[in-house]
Amino acid sequence: MNKATYDNASKMHTIIMTLGITMLTLLILVSLAGAGSFAYIPNSGSNNISNLNKSDEAITAYDKAIEINSHDSVAWNNKGRALYKLNKFDETIKAYDKAIEINPLNSAAWYNKAVTLDD
Repeated sequence: MNKATYDNASKMHTIIMTLGITMLTLLILVSLAGAGSFAYIPNSGSNNISNLNKSDEAITAYDKAIEINSHDSVAWNNKGRALYKLNKFDETIKAYDKAIEINPLNSAAWYNKAVTLDD
């Protein structure tokens, strides 16, 4: 192998290693942050009966998920979002606090808690 070929191979190796490390770091961060957690999505302002019923149904589903795995930070966060839509702010904060207790790096839960406290 001549020097030019070796230098090119060395550069490619460095690039591939850097990309690999970057991807691994991103995967770890997403994993620690609770991938799939949902950030606060502002309500369109329509709290009609069908939306309230959907929130009640969502809370029932999140309660079932929490019953199956009480250490699911995403389920706790999403339950908080559903409670927020029902204006149950004390319960909302408790749900976000539980999500944060389970996974302190769950940025969605921190954000949602801040939005709730700001209201």
